[in-house]
Amino acid sequence: MDKYYLFLFIGFVIIFWILFSAPTIQKIIMILRKRIPSVSALPSKGSVAVIGITGPKILETPINKLSCVAWQIEVQEMIKKVIESEHSQMPGGYGYSWKTIRESTSIDLFTISDNTGSILIQPSSSKMILNTQVYIPNPNITTINLLDPYTDTNTLGLSSRVLVIYERFVPPKKQVYVIGEINQSNKTMSSAQRKIAAQVISDRLDHLNIFYTRRLLINLGYAMVIIIFGCVFYIASLY
Repeated sequence: MDKYYLFLFIGFVIIFWILFSAPTIQKIIMILRKRIPSVSALPSKGSVAVIGITGPKILETPINKLSCVAWQIEVQEMIKKVIESEHSQMPGGYGYSWKTIRESTSIDLFTISDNTGSILIQPSSSKMILNTQVYIPNPNITTINLLDPYTDTNTLGLSSRVLVIYERFVPPKKQVYVIGEINQSNKTMSSAQRKIAAQVISDRLDHLNIFYTRRLLINLGYAMVIIIFGCVFYIASLY
């Protein structure tokens, strides 16, 4: 394989990574510059970020019955992993990690507002990164049953599984940051009638930056793996 094709391949991967990661890079720059528009200045469609105050209580969390405008339940299980020994004749040990096995988010729309107007937020497909959460280790059967209307808990079991539950919630009358997609089908629609399909809801700006930086680094890791594979293939073709 000619070196020209190798460089062309690497250049193609880099360009593809930049194009694929452009929305994420745009969000990171927007967050770092703190250029978050007011509600009235939001575009009619596309990726948006907005900051505002949530409306009055419309819901309660499923387990602790806390007042909120939106909630998210995440059930994690402790997974045991075998760690192989560096010496083939020596026995290995065990390591543990947490895996999300159930997740459910409220579907009710809620509003956030600033001094220029208000807008609806659709939380159902969002990732909530919040300080307002309740950590519930080793939930008993009563707690598990409280989740039954919201997520399939019949197969969770308790006898041989180590579980934890995170109950996250967006409080009423509190400041939140939202990143998502807005699609205003009617140009005459008022801001109060418009809706953002939230991707991330957080109560801290740095949480959003960490979330998108991590996503950018993961995409970069995939690109590096592809480039390394191409270089290995090129070296192999020389022999």
